[in-house]
Amino acid sequence: MATAPTINGVTFYPSDIAINERVTGVPFEALDGSRRAARRNRKKDITLTWNKVALSVLTSLRAIAALTSTFTFVDENAVSYTVFCPVDTNPLSSSVADVLQGGTVEYNITLSLLEA
Repeated sequence: MATAPTINGVTFYPSDIAINERVTGVPFEALDGSRRAARRNRKKDITLTWNKVALSVLTSLRAIAALTSTFTFVDENAVSYTVFCPVDTNPLSSSVADVLQGGTVEYNITLSLLEA
């Protein structure tokens, strides 16, 4: 049974979760000319997206994106990963989705995480 994912111990309800697996290693050419690769392991790049959420969600995600150490991400299948926010790109992006009556603003947010 799927559950809501948690980031650093806080439960969130994203609209979408994309997990891309990448292989880390070094490609090389053998003495006979054949191509080979020394594979080290598989790591996950995780992208979470929220559509039309309140400012409170954006504020919580800004605090997570500002973390400088690793933290825990538990996905919807209760699998736990040690992750961190990428330092070479902006891990968090947001845009105004709607301005509702009464001045309430909803946001579209994307958060990127990398498996440590």
